[in-house]
Amino acid sequence: MEPSEALKVVLLTLIGLSSLVGLIATTVCYFKMRQIKNLEKVQQAAGLPEAKPNDESRKSAAPSMKSQTGY
Repeated sequence: MEPSEALKVVLLTLIGLSSLVGLIATTVCYFKMRQIKNLEKVQQAAGLPEAKPNDESRKSAAPSMKSQTGY
């Protein structure tokens, strides 16, 4: 095998592997999103309130973090 052929094989292998990693990551994200959607449906069916970020707790935590870091 010539060096240029070996380089082509290595590059094509890397391209193939990166495509495979992208496909796996996309599949994992898809199923995670589906799981989250199903959880939201279950929470709605159970009558639980939707999870929302608590702005008041965030405001009260900000000054203490400022004093700890000194900024």
